[in-house]
Amino acid sequence: MQFGPFAVAQLRILAEMQSLMSASGKAPAVLPDPRLYITDTLGNPFVEEETLGQMYEPVAKSRREANKVKREERITVVIGNPPYKEKAKGRGGWIEEGTKSLSGVKSYQAPMARWEPPPGWGVGAHAKHLKNLYVYFWRWATWKVFGSGFADSTGLPEKDQKGIVCFITVAGFLNGPGFEKMRDDLRRTCSEIWVVDCSPEGHQPEVSTRIFQAVQQPVCIVLASRKLGKAKDEPAKVKFRALAKGPRTQKFKELQSYSLHDEAWEACPSDWRAPFLPEATGLWSQFPKLEELFVYNGSGVMPGRKWIIAPDIESLENRWKRLVTEKDSDKKELLFHPHLRNGKPGDKHVRKTVSQGLAGHEERLQAVLDDKKNVITPIRYSFRSFDRQWIIPDARLINQPNPTLWKSYSVQQIYLTAPEDRTPTSSAVTFAGLIPDLHHYHGRGGRVYPLWRDAGAKQPNVRPEILSSLAKAYAGVTAENVFAYIAAITAHPAFTARFKDDLIQPGLRLPLTAHADLFKKA
Repeated sequence: MQFGPFAVAQLRILAEMQSLMSASGKAPAVLPDPRLYITDTLGNPFVEEETLGQMYEPVAKSRREANKVKREERITVVIGNPPYKEKAKGRGGWIEEGTKSLSGVKSYQAPMARWEPPPGWGVGAHAKHLKNLYVYFWRWATWKVFGSGFADSTGLPEKDQKGIVCFITVAGFLNGPGFEKMRDDLRRTCSEIWVVDCSPEGHQPEVSTRIFQAVQQPVCIVLASRKLGKAKDEPAKVKFRALAKGPRTQKFKELQSYSLHDEAWEACPSDWRAPFLPEATGLWSQFPKLEELFVYNGSGVMPGRKWIIAPDIESLENRWKRLVTEKDSDKKELLFHPHLRNGKPGDKHVRKTVSQGLAGHEERLQAVLDDKKNVITPIRYSFRSFDRQWIIPDARLINQPNPTLWKSYSVQQIYLTAPEDRTPTSSAVTFAGLIPDLHHYHGRGGRVYPLWRDAGAKQPNVRPEILSSLAKAYAGVTAENVFAYIAAITAHPAFTARFKDDLIQPGLRLPLTAHADLFKKA
């Protein structure tokens, strides 16, 4: 898809071939064809490329030849550094879309469907993280090398193939809940999996320590291998090790000394959906996970457009008035700022109606295009941990409002927000009395844990069995007590300092004291 890198790769491979053959004393007059193709890896290999015109015929020919390789040739190794692009829905080509029914050809589901978590797993809200280019490349490689998903995505019989996939990518899939089906499938498909953590410093480390200087996210190398006859009911052995903290040059030197047979590899859990990380050890492993304490946790509000949030009500009123008084429908659509998908408005747009409004606020179901009324009264909003703004509580304007948060809101409600996929650097959690934004915690994504499950503040969100157990230990405990204790312990900077090494692996745990007087004091 980019000619520059292709040209450089071609020159380097030819130079390498010439160097190797010259060293062997068998350099031919003409080098053999390196069979290097420019193509879209994620494109449908079962569709013949159309002619692109005489000028671009070499590109079309290259794609046709590449598709033949993807369709018919046995590939045993795929190695590389796939591109990282989150929110890449619609950019995964055949891997994301599958084979559409054309001229009598049967349609087949997308290879990515194999990694979509079932509804019963309760992690559907996190599945959006699968919509990333590097994940699409992982799925393509496992389809091609291991033969996993042939019957579903191609109609060809499932194959028992041996091979290796080795990628260096961001590390989110190692333990993110949205990747549980991906990890499950890799464990069923592969024989052994080796994981190297290249970012022991955590998220946004010093530039000099980064494998890729421009990449802030933690990076890992994963080598997945499959032997013939691998049984699907026997999980792959997953092994892990982390590079030592330090400058990039030191990490490169350390990598050169690695062997798959070193004793330094740590075993990871064998549970199908478990993270590709060692289990927590020591005192930290004895603490309950934060999410285990609550019945519900979810994402904050995702507005989707900046103009519906402001530091003052007057700005919001003026913006709404400008929108509804615009007579040209096309200009009105531009003022609305719809998300575009394939050149067309996506989630919310001026012609879209909704089935219900937001609990506790004026309900307007008609399309914004036909609305001439004043703005729905703005309310205060927890935009960031230390930034309270105003938002228009209109379901037609907010891309993903998370109705659960609005239904349970009251003046008695308290929201705890915490990071999900990254290491906290100061306060591990923050609190708010107003409905929080998706990025309320530290300007980045996180999870929201309400104190109450209902607006009447009668149903605690802390699990009943947790409250019952703590009540026995401390002689009486309320949900408010638990929230106060969490604030005293985890929101304090001493928490992140004390458990700095444990927190490198994302995921919060709560130390619980055995002393009732200490709990009450906290």
